[in-house]
Amino acid sequence: MAVQSVNKRPSFSVKINEALCKGCLLCVYACNELGGRSLAESDKKTVLGGGLPSLKGRCTGCRICERFCPDFSISVEEN
Repeated sequence: MAVQSVNKRPSFSVKINEALCKGCLLCVYACNELGGRSLAESDKKTVLGGGLPSLKGRCTGCRICERFCPDFSISVEEN
């Protein structure tokens, strides 16, 4: 009898380019409304005074945040 291996769920990391991010937090809104509910506003601020997003949970890899970011400042990579 052959033993089947169980595939682990892939893990993802979220990278935020702070130099490009203006702090609109559209990525946080999209993640919490349409995605995996993994992003939140951090205490850090952008140069323009907006809040920077941060990972608050495990990223599901849906990449909704990437699609909604108007400045292409967020990317999701599989580990």
